[in-house]
Amino acid sequence: MMKYLPAAIMSSLVSISVYAKAPVQPHFFSDLPKRVCWFASESYSEGAIISQFDMLFVCAPKKPFEDNGELIWVKATSSGEPIRPEKESRIRVN
Repeated sequence: MMKYLPAAIMSSLVSISVYAKAPVQPHFFSDLPKRVCWFASESYSEGAIISQFDMLFVCAPKKPFEDNGELIWVKATSSGEPIRPEKESRIRVN
């Protein structure tokens, strides 16, 4: 067992030096998912307004307090402001 120890150490040192000299490729994260709303196989950015069924919809965050969360279509006023349902102030258990 002891006679193989120096060979194992040398082979690990050689492999470490080979990995250390390998060129490092920079990573560009251009393929990150983009925040968009989808409609009719087309992507729309935040704030986009569409008319569907005589109603306006705006592409807005699913949760208004998140800056990087999912975007969804939300009913909008005639000025393009999202209409969000009011939340109850108490917890309801069924």
